[in-house]
Amino acid sequence: MMGGSFGGHMANLLAVTTDRFEAIVTHASLWNLPAFVSTSDHPPLLRRVHGDPVEAAERYREQSPHQRANKITTPMLVIHGNRDYQVPISESMSLWSDLVRHGAGAHQGLVRNVLRLP
Repeated sequence: MMGGSFGGHMANLLAVTTDRFEAIVTHASLWNLPAFVSTSDHPPLLRRVHGDPVEAAERYREQSPHQRANKITTPMLVIHGNRDYQVPISESMSLWSDLVRHGAGAHQGLVRNVLRLP
């Protein structure tokens, strides 16, 4: 299963809710919605869809996969470009950090280091 940008957000939601896929590739994806709304280059779009993050905190929590990172059992490939201004690289770094901490393969030594290219 794979997705990028908002499709990557859908891939991340699938990663925390099902184990039916053999692997998931997530590219430049939304991971932590409350953090994303203030770091994206266009926060009004997310506010229009989900509301204000302070007033609609519960809605953000429900749609934010980072809340259930410990549920991931499917191996994931996380890809992101450093020049993506729609979805900052901090989203993928946060996902990576959560995978290392308690994601798929963390206890079996399956998590690999990130390859960063200039």
